[in-house]
Amino acid sequence: MEAALANLSPFPTLFSETKIGGQTLKNRIVMAPLTRQSAEDDGTPTDEMAAYYARRARGGLAMVITEGAYQTEDLACIGYLNQPGCANSKHVAAWKKVVDAVHDQGVPIILQLLHAGRVADPRCLLEGQQPVSASATHSDGAVLYTNSDAEMHDRGLQEPWPLVTFPPARELTIAEIEQVADGFAEGSARGMEAGFDGVEIHAANGYLLYQFVDQTQNHRTDEYGGSPENNIRAAILCCQRVRDAIG
Repeated sequence: MEAALANLSPFPTLFSETKIGGQTLKNRIVMAPLTRQSAEDDGTPTDEMAAYYARRARGGLAMVITEGAYQTEDLACIGYLNQPGCANSKHVAAWKKVVDAVHDQGVPIILQLLHAGRVADPRCLLEGQQPVSASATHSDGAVLYTNSDAEMHDRGLQEPWPLVTFPPARELTIAEIEQVADGFAEGSARGMEAGFDGVEIHAANGYLLYQFVDQTQNHRTDEYGGSPENNIRAAILCCQRVRDAIG
């Protein structure tokens, strides 16, 4: 069947084997990270998540990349309600069920890690906590969820749909940037403990590392801002710490 489909496809290598790092993939179809918000309130992955990812793996994917998980519970890392975490031993134990369910289908699974930065949902902030960013800036956006009857019901919400805006963020100190990088490394190590085949560091879509890369959000004048080379330095540091932690 795959051979027949490949002959019809404008992408003749779509169903051919390839390698990514140490992983051999049976085809070129990889599930991208998709925000699901299906974890428990404390970030613990659920049996529903295990079944969800297993169904995708069973459908013929060569690799799964999870939704973005927060790697630490400090520095306002958590981005949104019911986001999964990989920040403690309870999270690790629950992720093992997800990983095993995907591996049972013969498919590798990658853990995506992110820090929300200035777009952390304020409902996820601890009392007195302020979101952090490359600089003291303020996102003029709002927290968005699917405005559907089903989601309104599931979340126990009543119309009108609540508008949740972001508070101003404070600038991270250099010591805190190091702490963020260590958080990515620690979350990666926990991911390996859960059995993941690798990690992906989220540095796009307006989250913290992108806030360093984007010159409109990064107004720093130290080694972490002021030039393309400096703006990318925080992301590089996180990658280096993760490599040191998990190889």
